Amino acid sequence: KKSNIEYQYSLVYKYIRDDFEQFLESIDIDFKDEEFAKSVILTAFFEFCDEGLQ
Repeated sequence: KKSNIEYQYSLVYKYIRDDFEQFLESIDIDFKDEEFAKSVILTAFFEFCDEGLQ
């Protein structure tokens, strides 16, 4: 069973994945740079998740 923090991370990840264009707009990154933005954001997100779960 997932811990509460893992569940919260999964909700954030789902939001980012399901509506990526809106997410980019919310942090003021142009969608035309989608692949770069995905790479940077997902790397940062997973680093954040790893730190939070340790």
